[in-house]
Amino acid sequence: MLDKFKVSLPSFDVNSLLISLKESLTAPNPEHLEKREQPSCDLVTIREGVLPSVLVINGFLTENDDSTDDWLEIVDKLYPENKVVRVNWKAGNIKDMMFDKGVVPNLQTGHAGKTSLATTLLARTSLLGMIATTSASVVDKVLGHWKTSFYETCHVASSLAEILETTKNEQFIIMGHSLGGRIVRHTLAALETSNLVSVAYVFAGAVSSEDEEWAHILEKHSELNLINCMSMKDVVLKSAYKAGTLWDHEPAGLAEIMNNNPHTLNLDVTEYASGHTEYKQQELGLYLKGELGKLDSHKKRQLHLTLK
Repeated sequence: MLDKFKVSLPSFDVNSLLISLKESLTAPNPEHLEKREQPSCDLVTIREGVLPSVLVINGFLTENDDSTDDWLEIVDKLYPENKVVRVNWKAGNIKDMMFDKGVVPNLQTGHAGKTSLATTLLARTSLLGMIATTSASVVDKVLGHWKTSFYETCHVASSLAEILETTKNEQFIIMGHSLGGRIVRHTLAALETSNLVSVAYVFAGAVSSEDEEWAHILEKHSELNLINCMSMKDVVLKSAYKAGTLWDHEPAGLAEIMNNNPHTLNLDVTEYASGHTEYKQQELGLYLKGELGKLDSHKKRQLHLTLK
């Protein structure tokens, strides 16, 4: 699969890169996390409303993005009256990465330069495209930004669990996109109080779909309802998880989670999400409203849905 890149970049050691990437993306043991003096996330209320609160968590390269309008395209279709809270975390910043020396080529500022830049950035939207159009040092820098955010998810989940534990007599609905879905999984694992989160949505989950990653979570949180949304057009997850067979499992954004468990619902939303970043939009919100609206009244109450 990678032979053509070895030809185009004869001095580029693809195998070493793949080994390095796999090692860098091995999740750390939460028990070995260094305790921080300050929380690794903060909660920002987007709007007040009825409980349970809906917590939304963005993915990679969304740090300093204060807009929640995209999330509301989904939340407002399902929970229009609920309180909405955004979980801010050090997800990495697109500007920091793009202006890291060498990540973006030194192009002329004229029209031709802008076109060349756009073409280059488009080519780098997948792991293989990045390998094909950059040097090893540039790939290493980009992976460094990803690795930082990847490891940060464990710290964020630990902090978020602690914050939720301090809330008395309240349940939560939690939604995560991409690495935000990873934070959802880690938060559920870190929570000591069972069923504090009653509903969890994972969109384009950059987290394993393997039973061993979820079985104990669904056992501990016996009343949790987990909704996993997948798109088979997600080339980001396909390139990151499949290129060079880096992983022996599928990410949740491409595969079902515990499909035989009565508390999980896996939805193939390929028709409504044409790529990794195309989930948080109105079409998907309307689809979810329609699909979840077909559930029986008991299940809709479990999901805190009052769909009309």
